[in-house]
Amino acid sequence: MAMRMRALARVIVSRDPAGPAPRLEAASLQAGAISAERTAAMADAEANSAPVNAVRRIARDVFDQAAQYEAKRSALGKWDGNTPRSFADAANEAKRNFQLGAIPLAIYMKMQQSFIEATNAVLDERREAIEALL
Repeated sequence: MAMRMRALARVIVSRDPAGPAPRLEAASLQAGAISAERTAAMADAEANSAPVNAVRRIARDVFDQAAQYEAKRSALGKWDGNTPRSFADAANEAKRNFQLGAIPLAIYMKMQQSFIEATNAVLDERREAIEALL
């Protein structure tokens, strides 16, 4: 596009300004040449800025992914490796106590619900960390 505009500008400038109103036509030709050159320069600038913008966007995306992964890894690091197992043990203990009649149904249900929510939270953190790594 820029090359075509420059070629057009050369044709416009090389045209013979002799005619019924040479000054007016010469000024018109100069304005057209300036406009064509400006359009060509803007097309060049746009063509050159696209790769730079793509590189910046990719670098920003890579940095964002790395930051997300580090945040998830840090959150997972706060959990003990046996945390899901301890949640399961607490849920089993609540079940045993409920069956023995030591705790009411509402507390047993709350313990089971908490076990499921905590397990899902740990699994979600792991999944999100893996997704951020990819």
